[in-house]
Amino acid sequence: MNNKQYILQEILSEEELEIFLRLRYDGFCKSSSSLFVTRNNKAIDVNYYDRNSLHYGIYIWEDKKADPVGYFRIILEEPTIADGWVKNISLRAGLTHLTKNKPPSMFPCLCMYPNDNLEQEFYTRKIPSEKVGEVSRFFIVLSERSFRLSLQIIRSAFAIALLHIQHAFVGCFHDHSMAYMKFGFRQCPGSKTFSLNSTARQKEGTILYCRTGYLTNELKTKFKIMQEQFLLNSCLTFNL
Repeated sequence: MNNKQYILQEILSEEELEIFLRLRYDGFCKSSSSLFVTRNNKAIDVNYYDRNSLHYGIYIWEDKKADPVGYFRIILEEPTIADGWVKNISLRAGLTHLTKNKPPSMFPCLCMYPNDNLEQEFYTRKIPSEKVGEVSRFFIVLSERSFRLSLQIIRSAFAIALLHIQHAFVGCFHDHSMAYMKFGFRQCPGSKTFSLNSTARQKEGTILYCRTGYLTNELKTKFKIMQEQFLLNSCLTFNL
């Protein structure tokens, strides 16, 4: 059986971003993560944090064409090139109420956590010059979902994120946390697992945190190779 080829690249146009925001809506609404999506008749998952994000799409290359199959974003502390795109997309869809007002927390996982002291304590300790971000909204379409592909994209996402930030957060269901811990993440200091109301059943959430000092030399080497490839080719390709 021939391997499938996947391409991971940054989303660099408003039109491409809208395609993935629609795909993101469909993917999340059909999963246990649907509680994080605001349902709407335009079928677009869009929110304020998209304005501060670097957006990445995953394509599968088949029959001489690329089809979108996955996505993640890296949320930063200030607006990115996507700021104007997100405003335009939400305006056309009549969803500006989802993108206009700044949330109370810098990142969605901290906004979701029931104790806002966690964010305050983190920023009290952080060196001002160091950058912080959150890797979020990760998904793969059901037809392409596999453990191997998930780990490859998670690994790629963190390698790319560390080109921009020194501190990374992830909010996830507790039963997904082991996948992230393979790449240097730990439960955020001072945090606890907490309850999330899922349409399917009660689930536990957790806030994970990683800084460059947590990475093993083996991970640093692997991430450096991926970073160099991404910077050279403006994409990452892998066969699975």
